[in-house]
Amino acid sequence: MPLLADLLKQQAIETRVLVLNAAYETESLRAGLKSGRALGATHVVLTHLDEAKDVGKIWEILLEGEMRPLFFSHDGNLLGPIGADPLDFLVQKTLGKN
Repeated sequence: MPLLADLLKQQAIETRVLVLNAAYETESLRAGLKSGRALGATHVVLTHLDEAKDVGKIWEILLEGEMRPLFFSHDGNLLGPIGADPLDFLVQKTLGKN
């Protein structure tokens, strides 16, 4: 991975978005965040939020990830339905409100 990180730095790419599948287990998400940090990711996009069985793990991931959530996708299609305000959407999903 150092080669990719070096290329991104060399090309002066400052905004880097990490895309993770929210339906994955917590440890897989943490491993993804670790790789994203190594590559200098500045934002995170979570897909498949509609398939996540435990919304609480999403809070854990966001709070320890040091990356600002850009948006959430409710399915595997990044251009499909999304939560325009990621944190507001997550609060509503956590509290069971629509």
